Amino acid sequence: MSASKTAEVLYPFKNSCLANILLPIVNEEVLELDCLVKNTDSTHFEATFLPGQLPLNNLSLDRVCKISFQRDGHCHILNTRIVRVLSPEKLLLFFKRVKVNPVVRDYFRVDARGKVSYQKLADQPGEIFDHQGVLNISGGGVRFPIRRSFSLGQKCRIGLAFNNPQPVELECTGEVVRAINFGKRPYVSLKFTDIDSKDRESLISFCMAVQREALRTKVQVVNFA
Repeated sequence: MSASKTAEVLYPFKNSCLANILLPIVNEEVLELDCLVKNTDSTHFEATFLPGQLPLNNLSLDRVCKISFQRDGHCHILNTRIVRVLSPEKLLLFFKRVKVNPVVRDYFRVDARGKVSYQKLADQPGEIFDHQGVLNISGGGVRFPIRRSFSLGQKCRIGLAFNNPQPVELECTGEVVRAINFGKRPYVSLKFTDIDSKDRESLISFCMAVQREALRTKVQVVNFA
């Protein structure tokens, strides 16, 4: 990548920028967190976390660390590598390459702790699975880790439940639009294809509440740093 293109990609990080990071940890696992990212030069930047978030003894320094952020309606994904631990709350990262998702999303996405249950829809309904933890959610879809691989276009029945910052519980139908692996753990992204309009409004309201909390956290981290 040219120096000018690299500078363009890293421009949002000239000042502290809120981003999502997939940290590689031991046993080929990943940990998804929010952080503040700020570049220090054309190829390096620092990621700052809340106190106690970083699993310092379990980081896998030889694997790719993915950072994503939204800009101009597009999702930018940076492949990086952890150079070293600067402090219990800060990592130094090396920028390797970037991927830009050309699809402009209709809804902004947030990460929130919740529970999802899902079942393949077919002539014979499949087994019901569930996952409790951090979900990547918007008014248009959801992404989460799965136990078994799904094929693109697979239709699923989905149940979602969140408690904080406000309770939301709903059921809908979705379609697999993306299936990826982080380490040895598969993730799936589903687009909602049949969802009640009031449930979608509740999800959008929930995402806005999560975003407000994230902005307050951002201010706290800046003051802490």
